[in-house]
Amino acid sequence: MLPTGGGPDGISPILRDIFGADADDFRPERWEDGGLSNIDWAYFPFSGRSRQCLGEDFALMEVLYTVVRLLQASLAISLPAGEKIEPVGMERQRLMLVQSADGCKVQIKR
Repeated sequence: MLPTGGGPDGISPILRDIFGADADDFRPERWEDGGLSNIDWAYFPFSGRSRQCLGEDFALMEVLYTVVRLLQASLAISLPAGEKIEPVGMERQRLMLVQSADGCKVQIKR
């Protein structure tokens, strides 16, 4: 549990100051509108430095393995309609902490 120190009164839990009154609710759409794009170190899933999660490499490997297996099981992978084809080396390379800033949009057919 994080200490208090958030909100205008300074005694509210810190996460409520960042994620809002529904911080305890499962709402993945809260990340979609860009409202949480400037929270810096407030969301750092594997921590860092001396307190870095020992399972980080394993967790990331599991995610990569799962994505590859899903792609291998599909019959066709294509670019969604309307997506611009970027020449190799000219694509936007801006990366965020744990994901690509623009994502990777693909259409998968089974």
